[in-house]
Amino acid sequence: MAEVRAIEAFRCLINGLPFMAEVEGYTPPEVKKKMEETRGGRFVVNKIMTGLEAMEGQLTLIGATDEMLLSFGVEVDSYSEITVLASSLDQQKNKIPLRWEHTCEVTNIKSETIKGGLYKHTIDFTCRAFKHMDNGKIIHDIDEPTMKAVIFGKDHMEKHRANLEM
Repeated sequence: MAEVRAIEAFRCLINGLPFMAEVEGYTPPEVKKKMEETRGGRFVVNKIMTGLEAMEGQLTLIGATDEMLLSFGVEVDSYSEITVLASSLDQQKNKIPLRWEHTCEVTNIKSETIKGGLYKHTIDFTCRAFKHMDNGKIIHDIDEPTMKAVIFGKDHMEKHRANLEM
């Protein structure tokens, strides 16, 4: 049965260090199949999965200064480890942990409009590795260098890695 959940609290770790700035928003990477057409002399065109599209995400922080980001090792064209942790509450009052881990290349750091109040930065990134856990269960565990591709709990590359003796 479907449950409605509310995010009650969340925070992030950047390169293993707790980031004390406020997390305003987080967009997890989309796990989307890359499909290519096949015909092979047939009248009807079909499509076959040939991999996954690039996994891109975004994190928006309030109160993070440029100096703070640099001290945490966050800069464009660098690899970072970004972990987002959340606690959600369902309709039965269960407190459910959520976790998203990324090994990612920072592709853009956008400073929002400067005005009275706090600094605000949006960090765009592309993942080499991405892991999402919901209530302790692995939903996605994708690692480009090792060819692991657990998507919605199923390892799509397990047999291929075995065939390659990996």
